[in-house]
Amino acid sequence: MITGVIGPSDEEIEHLIKKCFIDSVYEKASLKFYSGFYGEAQVVLVICGVGKVNACIATQVLIDILEVTHIILTGAAGALGDSLKHGDVVISTEVAHHDLPQEILTEYHPWMKSIFIEADTAMVNECIRIAGEDQDHGNIYAGKMISGEEFIASSEKRKRLDSFGAMCVDMESASIAQTCYVNHIPFVVIRSISDHADEESVESFETHVESVSLNALCLVEKLLVSLHKPLI
Repeated sequence: MITGVIGPSDEEIEHLIKKCFIDSVYEKASLKFYSGFYGEAQVVLVICGVGKVNACIATQVLIDILEVTHIILTGAAGALGDSLKHGDVVISTEVAHHDLPQEILTEYHPWMKSIFIEADTAMVNECIRIAGEDQDHGNIYAGKMISGEEFIASSEKRKRLDSFGAMCVDMESASIAQTCYVNHIPFVVIRSISDHADEESVESFETHVESVSLNALCLVEKLLVSLHKPLI
């Protein structure tokens, strides 16, 4: 098993990269892929850049060239519900694009049954199990996520997303989910809340992104340990 771990920016994943034993760095598509180990877990980590296209490029390289078997996306997200607070962590159950007409994905390639792509059940359930044992790094929830090529920074735009029933919004998760879907690669997204997708979101994101990302990374680290436990 080789797990790919993706973060959109330095602030969202660099802490984990520094904790890993990196034995090689592979450069492709203007990206650096850090291969090594987190404890017993064999990992490849990458800072993919912001946005769905960047995320898709990084994911396909991980799958085609670096032969990862599982993918975890981590980072920050904007809350779509008033109940979520800064630092709360959301585990993806399903992920969808909020800026594509439904028929683009259901009537054309990849001919999906729904706009929502399900995260790997085993990975989600393991995250939930781990979360039940440790609430020291923010409250942890499981639910839907949505993504689009736009940073949501107004209450009016946020309200337009209500129909998706999602807990949070970002700019990468859906493209990584879709890339994993067509390649039959198990995935899960673990995000922490940095803002509330409103008029204060830009300042809030810039202020909180690094600190809240540590909460998501804490769960990522524990998931890596669990996924790579040696068989007895």
